[in-house]
Amino acid sequence: LAGLSLHHLLTDTAGLFDDEATLCAAPDLATVAARTAAGPRAAPAGAVYLPSRNGYAVAGAVLEAHAGQPFEEVVRRRLLRPAGMVSATFDPQRHRLYAQGTSPSGAAVAPERFPCRGARPAAGLLA
Repeated sequence: LAGLSLHHLLTDTAGLFDDEATLCAAPDLATVAARTAAGPRAAPAGAVYLPSRNGYAVAGAVLEAHAGQPFEEVVRRRLLRPAGMVSATFDPQRHRLYAQGTSPSGAAVAPERFPCRGARPAAGLLA
């Protein structure tokens, strides 16, 4: 991922594809980052705005490597607890108070659940 910065990864300008198979087949964020790095790029860094959960997973892998702890624990310890968000979780099975949305017809819609860990940095937090 030469030429990429955290700014590129966190602003969806890294030029990375959004690849759910890579996100969900990998056992950890480091593997997602390695597979993303080995794959093709959609565009050069900074050239286009292209939403990519893979970019957030790579940023999460950088955070894990820097902190020496799992992404979820770093977010809990450094962000959620100091903010008083003690019931926020990445585990939908443990979360009891999440909001339920409605569809245009008025039917209840449960929030999306991300069973694969690779997608958690992009949108896996329930608060």
